[in-house]
Amino acid sequence: MRRTIEQDDQLHVVSEGSIASASRLLRTATPDIIVMSHSSIDEALNTLAELNQLAVTAKRIVLLDRVTEPAARRLLRSGANGILHSGECVTNLPWAIRAARAGSVALAPEVARPVVARYLEPSYAAEEANIARERLRGLSPRCQEILILIGEGLSNLAIAEKLNISTHTVKDHVRTIYETIGAENRVQAAGIAWRSQSREQQLHDL
Repeated sequence: MRRTIEQDDQLHVVSEGSIASASRLLRTATPDIIVMSHSSIDEALNTLAELNQLAVTAKRIVLLDRVTEPAARRLLRSGANGILHSGECVTNLPWAIRAARAGSVALAPEVARPVVARYLEPSYAAEEANIARERLRGLSPRCQEILILIGEGLSNLAIAEKLNISTHTVKDHVRTIYETIGAENRVQAAGIAWRSQSREQQLHDL
């Protein structure tokens, strides 16, 4: 995998190791991207949960032998920024890393097709929107405002400067947002906010 990544002269591997050693490795390295190869969806979800608990800000790309549409949705909701088939990582990994680093979601074509097909079903969009709106119902106006800014990609510092409040206050609001809507990180929180919108609003934001 290192050879595949470093064929691109703009990419550099800062550390590598087993999933079990991830916590130790992240104490000595601060990568922009974490590439995780797993044998099962449950293993991948457990690793994403651990990264969320460690408050790791690096983008996460998951490699799996097989990915179903429901599994892909679970991974994305848990903070994955990219999902690829392990057997095609030589072809897809470099562009996926660049896409994730730029803030996009990187999905292999075989993964993207069923995800997009399911998303385009009217019943799915309505169901997802209702669930998301119910989660947001308990947020205060200030928390809603901060959630919108999170969705725009602003950091806590940028939000504090924009709203003329302290970063400590922003952190408190972000923590409240996570607890209220059931999100573990900024990606999940922004995703819930986006899903609460109408289909017309979503397409306008793309």
